[in-house]
Amino acid sequence: MNMSGDRYVLVPAQRAMMDDAAQGAVVDLRGIFQAFRRRWSWIVVPAVLSGAVALVAALAINPRYEASTKVLLDPRGNQILQNDLRPNNPTGDETGADVDSQVQVIASTSLLSRVVEKLNLTADPEFVDPPPGLSARLLKPLHDMFATAPPPGPRESPMQTALRTLQNDMSVRRSEKTFVIDISVRTSDPEKSVRIANAIADAYVRNTSDVRSEAARRSSAELSGRLEELRKRVQRSAAAVEDYRKKSDLVSANGRLVKEQQLSELNGDLTAARTRAADQQARVAEIQRMGSGGKPADAMAEVANSATMIALRGQLTEATRAEADARMNYGSRHPSMQTAEKQVQIVRQRIAEEVTRLTRTAQSDYERAKFSETAITRRIEVLKRENSAANEAQVRLRELERQATADRSVYESFLNRAKDLDERQALANSNAQVITQAVAPLGRSGISRALIIAGGLGFGAIMGLGLALLRDQADRTSATNGPNRALPARTPLPMVTVTPSETTRDPAIQQVRGLLSPSAGSGPARLVVVAGLRATNSRARLAQVLALVSNNDGERTLLIDGDFANRTLTQMLHAGREPGFTDVLAMLPEPRLPTPRSFNGLQVVTAGTHETSAVTVNVRSLRQALAPYLRQSGIVIVDAGSISESTDGFAALADDILVVVEGGAAVQRDISEALEALSFNADCVRGILIAKEAAA
Repeated sequence: MNMSGDRYVLVPAQRAMMDDAAQGAVVDLRGIFQAFRRRWSWIVVPAVLSGAVALVAALAINPRYEASTKVLLDPRGNQILQNDLRPNNPTGDETGADVDSQVQVIASTSLLSRVVEKLNLTADPEFVDPPPGLSARLLKPLHDMFATAPPPGPRESPMQTALRTLQNDMSVRRSEKTFVIDISVRTSDPEKSVRIANAIADAYVRNTSDVRSEAARRSSAELSGRLEELRKRVQRSAAAVEDYRKKSDLVSANGRLVKEQQLSELNGDLTAARTRAADQQARVAEIQRMGSGGKPADAMAEVANSATMIALRGQLTEATRAEADARMNYGSRHPSMQTAEKQVQIVRQRIAEEVTRLTRTAQSDYERAKFSETAITRRIEVLKRENSAANEAQVRLRELERQATADRSVYESFLNRAKDLDERQALANSNAQVITQAVAPLGRSGISRALIIAGGLGFGAIMGLGLALLRDQADRTSATNGPNRALPARTPLPMVTVTPSETTRDPAIQQVRGLLSPSAGSGPARLVVVAGLRATNSRARLAQVLALVSNNDGERTLLIDGDFANRTLTQMLHAGREPGFTDVLAMLPEPRLPTPRSFNGLQVVTAGTHETSAVTVNVRSLRQALAPYLRQSGIVIVDAGSISESTDGFAALADDILVVVEGGAAVQRDISEALEALSFNADCVRGILIAKEAAA
């Protein structure tokens, strides 16, 4: 074939920095899927093995049935009596702590022992001799191998074994933000689970009532023991008050001391005595004043108003009138006149005597009033001194009375409390009630067998995926660690635009030739891979021209058609179906190399006669197939075709990779996609070649 027909020239060359994200580490999803497809056996085998283990485990697990009951715990309780033993308005923290404490009470051995005895669980083989679990059965050989003899001592009783088994097979928990306690029991029999769950709930309700009644009984007994002592104390306090009152002569009447009442009354008598004395003194003084002034004493109002004086005045009037009549009728010497005068004198003398008597009486009354005042004053002074002493004694008396009152109050409070507690013992005052009875479960509890098997298959599949990725990465790492793999990637990554030219010596092709790594001089040949994003003739023509230029430069050059799916290069050379690279892959591990075809002096290995599905294409097979050619040549150029599974294999082994994309609006997207697909060996990508048709 004439290879000089199409030539490439450089349209002003561009060298640009590629986006860091395109050159950096990216997630190669397509590469990962291709790796899974290549390593499908690494995924299937662990999944099957793990699923088989899960199936055996699911079949070996003993069926368990769970029954649940619900108990409502009212932290406020029922206030049957006024004075309760517990506060009825607890805080939020207190109620939460109380409910949590009741959860521990339900799981306690003291409560569960009643259930064991009631249901006779000590005779149930499931509780006395429970079967070992799956893990215990699997680990039994190791346990028997390393276990030591148990220390001497008493063996566990059937009651202890049943309690331990019941505690392991039950769960008690508080529903979130409620006062409801869930009690669940798991056994091998659904009816047995129901019986045990309901028995635990009933035992807890009865235990709550019994605990409260017992607390009331103990409190009542303690109070009764104190009542006798308090009663005697009250009696001693009352006796002390009365003894001190008698000793101190603190006799009271109507709430007041007798001495205080006497003093109050004497103060009133003293006032009255002083008033009388003053009145009598005034009478005496007036009588004396009238006597010293020459005025008749009978002119005094008190004397004039006297009954005797009134009668005497009447007699005096009659005597005077009789005297006047006698003087007018008889004369001074007439016996009747004398008799009348004598009568007047007698009356006047009686009046004088009456005045004198009244004067002496007034004086005597004054003296008596004065004496009475003096006597009352003395008595008041005596009572004042006695009251002062009584006030001092009352201080001590009040203290004794307060002590007696306090003792009596305490005694009455204890007495009332004891009576309340006696009544409480006969009342049902539990604050717990069963709100949901346990019913027989419809199915087994725990994880279903199907879910265990599915989990085993999933775990095995995930483990297989990881092993497949690790194996594939190990193959690629070993492939890229050969003697010619140490060349660093060039930065920035060149990007060259090429168009058809008329000479292989065109500077554009020479510049592309210069992108390749320099020859090592000795050792295996360099492997150059030309890959594209799509199946196009531009990539195959570029690989052919590069091989021609290298061959013209005097290097031992070999061109291989690695595009097994499209065979673009083979078709361009009109080679047809003749032995080629797929035949080498088919004869592994001891291949017989077909003779390369010569086209215009260039050695070419065509795609071969086998289809891709008939040969194994991976990094290992490609390495074995390329090894003889690399030893015989100086540079091997492979047209790897569009990026695919075989392209990944060639790219993993390549020293230099040239990426060919078609020019157009999607060029940037194609470049990014191609670099992402080759990210596993990005250090060996030497440049991006943008194929652009020449202008007409």
